[in-house]
Amino acid sequence: MLSDTWPNGYQFANHAKFLMVDDQVLYVGSENLYSADLIEYGVFISDPNGIAQMKKQYWDQLWRYPKRVAISGPEAQTCYFE
Repeated sequence: MLSDTWPNGYQFANHAKFLMVDDQVLYVGSENLYSADLIEYGVFISDPNGIAQMKKQYWDQLWRYPKRVAISGPEAQTCYFE
């Protein structure tokens, strides 16, 4: 049986980090961009097939919602970083 909570009733939280650079390499893990003295795990993926699959099944599904308020990239009406 699938559950959205731990046995104590607390809801699961997604604290994963995802970083993809130019569709060439991606990172998935728990590492923060600042020192936190925590045990962190992650993996860099550079396999083109793996990257294409992750982009299609994960990133593209997430990006379809916030892209309407993008501040850079092809979806932005005005790029704030030019």
